[in-house]
Amino acid sequence: MANAPSPAIRLELRTGSARPVTYDVTGDEFVVGTVTGCDLRLAGANLPPVLCVIARQPDGPRLRKLAPALPLMLNGGRFRPRL
Repeated sequence: MANAPSPAIRLELRTGSARPVTYDVTGDEFVVGTVTGCDLRLAGANLPPVLCVIARQPDGPRLRKLAPALPLMLNGGRFRPRL
């Protein structure tokens, strides 16, 4: 039996009052940060090299936050990783 295709993942980046920018997440991992090699490179002072990673898993997408001091919003609310 063939595996079902992974559901689409869409990332919406909002900064201040600017219009949101949307990115389609493709591949098994999508890295957000400031350095070369990130799928989405952010510009700004005092941002870490890598902010988070979105990974496709068999049971659905997973978000791994790698910059604990910065707030990260998910679906309109503050992201809180499961312990």
